[in-house]
Amino acid sequence: MGLLPFLAGAQTKPTPAKKAPAAVQLRPADTPVPTGNGPHDSTRVYDFAEQMPLPPGGLAAFEAYLAQHLRLPAEVQSGAVTGKVFVRFVVMPSGRLADLRVTRSLSPAADAEALRVLRDMPRWSPAKQNGAVASVAYSLPINFAPAKTK
Repeated sequence: MGLLPFLAGAQTKPTPAKKAPAAVQLRPADTPVPTGNGPHDSTRVYDFAEQMPLPPGGLAAFEAYLAQHLRLPAEVQSGAVTGKVFVRFVVMPSGRLADLRVTRSLSPAADAEALRVLRDMPRWSPAKQNGAVASVAYSLPINFAPAKTK
C-alpha cells in the first residue's frame, strides 16, 4: 500500500502549456558574405591560394628590405625590449597591403614601426586562385632585437 500513491501519481500525464509563437524578424545582412561559389570570387579574402603572394624580389629580398628600412625604437636599441611583433594584413589583387593590424604586440613603439615599414614597402606580387588574382590574408612576425656588434 505504501507504493500505491507513488504509482498513482506516475500514471497522470502532464498537460503541455500553450505558448505564444515567438516573433522572428528576418532581414538581410548589412554586408555581403562571400560564398566562394564559382571558379573565382573577387570579393573573398582567402587564407590560402593556389599561388601565394610574394614580396618584391621574394622572401630573401623581403628580409633585406626589413634589415635596411626597419628603424629600431630606442627601447630595442638599448636591449630593454626585444622580441617579435606579429602582423596580419591582406595582400590585395593590386599587390597593395591593406587592413594591417598587430595580432601580437611587443610594445607600442615596436608595433607602430612594424606597421610603418610594411605600409611603406613596394607592392607585392598578388596571389592567384583559379587563374585569377585574389586577395589573401597573410601573417608574419617582425623581429626586433638590438644590432649585433662585431
